[in-house]
Amino acid sequence: MRLPGLFRRLRAPRSVLQKCLCAFVLLLACSLPVPGDTARLSGSIFTIDADRVQTLWPNARISLKNLSSGRELTTVSNDLGHYSFVGILSGQYELTVTLTGFATITKRISLTTDAPTIVDFQLVPQTQSESVTVMANPTGIDTNSSSGGGQVLTTNTLKSVVRLNDDFQKALPLLPGVLRGPDGLIRIKGGNANQITALINNASIGDPFTGQPALRLPTAAVDSMRVLSNPFSAEFGDFSSGVIEVTTRGGGDEWKFLFEDPIPRFRWIDDHIHGIESLTPHLAFSGPLIKGKLYIFQSLYYGYDTVRVPSLPNPDNVLVNQRVNTQTQLDWDPNPAHRLTAILTLDPETTDYANIDTFNPQPVTNDNRQRGFFASVSDRWILSSGGFVRSLFSIKQLDSRLFPADGQPGAMTLFPEQNSGSFFETQHRNTWLYQGAQALHLRPLAFHGRHLLTFGYAFY
Repeated sequence: MRLPGLFRRLRAPRSVLQKCLCAFVLLLACSLPVPGDTARLSGSIFTIDADRVQTLWPNARISLKNLSSGRELTTVSNDLGHYSFVGILSGQYELTVTLTGFATITKRISLTTDAPTIVDFQLVPQTQSESVTVMANPTGIDTNSSSGGGQVLTTNTLKSVVRLNDDFQKALPLLPGVLRGPDGLIRIKGGNANQITALINNASIGDPFTGQPALRLPTAAVDSMRVLSNPFSAEFGDFSSGVIEVTTRGGGDEWKFLFEDPIPRFRWIDDHIHGIESLTPHLAFSGPLIKGKLYIFQSLYYGYDTVRVPSLPNPDNVLVNQRVNTQTQLDWDPNPAHRLTAILTLDPETTDYANIDTFNPQPVTNDNRQRGFFASVSDRWILSSGGFVRSLFSIKQLDSRLFPADGQPGAMTLFPEQNSGSFFETQHRNTWLYQGAQALHLRPLAFHGRHLLTFGYAFY
């Protein structure tokens, strides 16, 4: 812009408006940047492969940061991999190029007004690395435990292998040495179902009459479980093939909720709904009743399932099983050295037409009714010397009845094709199991080796 000529034209303004206009033009002229004080930056983004072939990369992000002012400008490379910055003040800059899949490149440059600056970037693929840690499973005897060791299934593992509303015994065949027989009962090391001991928080849940585990517990209520095939501690008694040890979950410092399977599955006969075929809602929650002192875990499950016998005519060709399970656990910490845990479990079950099959239609079958509960109270007291005392008392009651499904039973007639009449037998069994135990676990002693000493007693 030629300023002397402008001054000559504005030398004799005729009015105040002309004077203001002249002042504005002078101010605008003085504020305009002088083209001679700016620089230009450009370059290309490319890669070179193993055959020395150059490839230009579009859509790369280029950032230009002024090191003195901190101001940053950005642009993107075009389809030919070219970028440019114009009208840049001279000075020290930091130039950064980023593109997905390639390593970020940063260069420091100095821009001057003498000549345009050209900075090209050769991209390098981003380095990726993975690490795998392989840890051997412990073998032999666990010297820190008197149980002889055993693989443990934790809550995180159980979530991925079984449904959380399933009974914990469904996950037992995942452990080594555990099989489920044709009768559906658990067998350890080839032994019979009545040769094992099942413990929940160190309390027995076996039926004194049959010797089999007689309590269902949802997997959601299990913190950990393991099968001990060779325990050599005196506290694991009353078994000959193995011990199932289950530890239940307690509440924490945060409230957690779980609600699953609320939608029923209907039974269809000739394109019409004929009642419910399956319904298994499950609700569980846990949290602090008194923060830092009292915690609760509650699980409530209802199961309704039918098993159809295709060889019998509809609709009276199903076995009907109904079950309710509720597990309540309270954990109280009166002081840092004490924890008192109380558990109450109710597990009523009803099975209608229990032995239905091709030769025994519904009138010839029997119904099963099972009622009972399990309650335990345990205390863990940590001694100042480093050991601890564990005290336990539990009660288990089981009332089992078997009777004819026909409301007016009569004689049962046997035929080769199909039996008729009604079921012929009635059974009623009521059992109680009381357990008390107390054990003193001393802290490990180091004297010519490592020793774990435990003293205690138990009664049933």
